[in-house]
Amino acid sequence: MPLQRILFVMLLMAQSAHASFFVDSPDKSIDEKMRDCFSDAQCALQAQVLVPVFARQRAMDALEVRQKLNNCLNPDHNMSFCASYELFALRYELRGMIQQYLQKNPGNAVARQVPDLDTWQLRASKICAGKIRKTMPDASGLFRSELVIACEIKATKSMVLHLNAQSLHHKP
Repeated sequence: MPLQRILFVMLLMAQSAHASFFVDSPDKSIDEKMRDCFSDAQCALQAQVLVPVFARQRAMDALEVRQKLNNCLNPDHNMSFCASYELFALRYELRGMIQQYLQKNPGNAVARQVPDLDTWQLRASKICAGKIRKTMPDASGLFRSELVIACEIKATKSMVLHLNAQSLHHKP
């Protein structure tokens, strides 16, 4: 248990006014992105903390989650599972950034732009679902789900980048 606490503290310390692996990495296939994440020291450290949390939310074993993340293109482990993890990691980073800004300065105007992250995420999800229904009305099932997740990833990345840019120019 002490190791997990140390990893969690290191992860929090690693979150600063720069973007994460998933924000900074160029667009590429999800299998390449996950492989690169596990070979990147900071992203691998983050995964040590996040994979067990993600596994608990999915009522899965952490080892099973890691196996699926290491094989995103396997038809039995579809890409949407890996994309869901990416979205989870981005949301975790966004939540951490907001908490960090508010701890430093409770009146931080940058962090207060997203006062209720759960509400923001639900709204972003609904907006993305609406966009997909409108632009690709024939999309259904798993394909539609993957498109919505991709849209949510883009929205979350945009918010992280926006908060980073604002924090660089914001004087507490």
